[in-house]
Amino acid sequence: MAWMVAALFLPASLPLTMGYIENVGFNLRVLAVKNMLKQKYFQKGLDLGAGEGAMAPYIKPHLNYLIGVDWNEAYLQAAAKTNLYQELLTSDLKTFLPAADIDIVFLIEVIEHLEKQDGEKLLSNLTTVPNIVITTPKYYFRNVRFGGPHLSLWTPQDFNKFGLEAYYADFLHVVATKFS
Repeated sequence: MAWMVAALFLPASLPLTMGYIENVGFNLRVLAVKNMLKQKYFQKGLDLGAGEGAMAPYIKPHLNYLIGVDWNEAYLQAAAKTNLYQELLTSDLKTFLPAADIDIVFLIEVIEHLEKQDGEKLLSNLTTVPNIVITTPKYYFRNVRFGGPHLSLWTPQDFNKFGLEAYYADFLHVVATKFS
């Protein structure tokens, strides 16, 4: 389904493979995150669901101290090679509680890998964090390279319930933010 929607916005001569759609999606979310962080700087942040650290080059310039958190130790070993994280923690995001000194949390293409009730619990656990940036696809993707299949679908209204400003950023993504 998502590839059909993407096909409406792409030239017919381009090969619409899942890999191509993933690359377009990655570039769109990088652009969204960079625009949100323009002229913003934070002391200590969490990259929840850091994976292999793909977003670290785009968020670290806006942070003094970056902590990557993921449940997958192999992903964190790859993230360590970016040399952009000051700490890497293995944790189940369903039960993760941020420290009081965290002033921004990033959930970039992560929440959809949790069941809806687990994602809602995670969002509840983040309500004390003053700044939050979330991106999530607005379609289900079953065959993804990292993190396994998507288990939940999120709308702006889902995030609004947690005090986040949320909107459809482009043809592939929902973005939710809170800036103090």
